[in-house]
Amino acid sequence: MSLVVENDAFRLYTVAPRVLLASAEDVSPIELYGFLEKDGGLYRIINLTNDIEIEETFPGRVDQYPTVVQNLIEDRTAPCPFHYLYRICQGIDAYLTIDPSNVVCLYCPDGFHMSGVILSCYLLQQNKVQNAIQALDEFIKTRGSPKIMQVDKSEGAEILVDAMHSPSFVRYVSYFEMSLLKPQTINYEYQIDSIRMITVPNLCPSLREDGCFPHITIDVLVPVEGSLQYDERDTATARPRCSEIMTVFSSLEERHFTKNGDVNAPFVESSEDSVTFPVSVPMKPVLVQGDIRLALYNNGELMGKVWFHTAFIDDNFLIFSKHVIDDIANDHFHYLFNQDFRLEIMLHRV
Repeated sequence: MSLVVENDAFRLYTVAPRVLLASAEDVSPIELYGFLEKDGGLYRIINLTNDIEIEETFPGRVDQYPTVVQNLIEDRTAPCPFHYLYRICQGIDAYLTIDPSNVVCLYCPDGFHMSGVILSCYLLQQNKVQNAIQALDEFIKTRGSPKIMQVDKSEGAEILVDAMHSPSFVRYVSYFEMSLLKPQTINYEYQIDSIRMITVPNLCPSLREDGCFPHITIDVLVPVEGSLQYDERDTATARPRCSEIMTVFSSLEERHFTKNGDVNAPFVESSEDSVTFPVSVPMKPVLVQGDIRLALYNNGELMGKVWFHTAFIDDNFLIFSKHVIDDIANDHFHYLFNQDFRLEIMLHRV
C-alpha cells in the first residue's frame, strides 16, 4: 500500500497500512499533532529524533529511540542498530494488533536512511515483499530516495544512484530477512586480527600511478550506561538505552615498518597491489561484538566504510568487494578504485 497524505503545510507517507512516515524537515510536532488528533487520536509515535518537543506534544504516546540518530546522523549510510530493528518492528506490530483503528507514525530527521531501513524490515516482517531488495524498492516507490550523482571524468558520462540502495542498508535489511528465517541467531564476540586492502586507489596520482596514504578505524556501537533503560518484558512500550559509537582501533595510533623502512606508516605494504593493516597484537587484542563500522581513510579524508554485524559471520574471513562498500560503490566508472578493489578482514571467534 502506498499513499501520500498532503496539505498546504506538510506531507506524510504511508509505506504500509496504518504506518505513517513523517520527516522533521517537513512536519513540525504541532502540525503532526493536529493531523493525528483529527482522525480519532488512536496513534503512537516512534521518535528517531532528539527533538524534546515530540514528547512534550505527545505525552505518553512516544517510543523514544534517540540513539539511532544522535551518534549516527552525520553517517547517512549508517543503518539502524540491528537490535533496534526487531524491537521497533515488534512494537509497531503489537500496537496495531490491539485495535484495528490504531496508527503508528515514525518521526525521523529526513524521512530516509534509517527510517527507510526500519520500514523495509517491517514490510519483510509483514510478508508484504519477498526479499530485502524488494523491501527497499517498495519504500523508494512510496517515499523516493535521495540521488547520488557519479561522473566519469574521462568520458563525461553521468549516473544517478539511489542512496537508499547503499550497501550497508541492503546488508542490514538482508540480515533482518535472514533472522526471520533463523530467529535464534547468536551474537558472538570476535577478535579482528588484520585487514587487507586489495588494489591501491588512484587518489594521489602525483605520488605514483596508483597511490594513497590509507588508514583505518574500527568502531563499535555500544550502549551508554545510565541512559534510557530497556524493559525486555514489554517490547511494545519499552524505552531503549542510548548508544554511542566507540572507536576500538585506529591504525594511526599504531606504527609499523614498511618495506622501505618507513616507521611512520600505519600499515604494512605486503605487495604493490595490496596494503595490510595489523590490528590485534599480543597483549592487545581488538574485540568486537554487535554493530561494527570499518572506515577507510586517505590522509584523513573518508574514502568508504562498511557496516556489518557479528551475529551474521559464518567463518574467519570476510570479503567486502567494491560494490558492497559504502561510498566506494558509487565509483561506477572505476575512476578512483579498481573494479577488483576489496577489503578483507581476518578474524576469529573468541
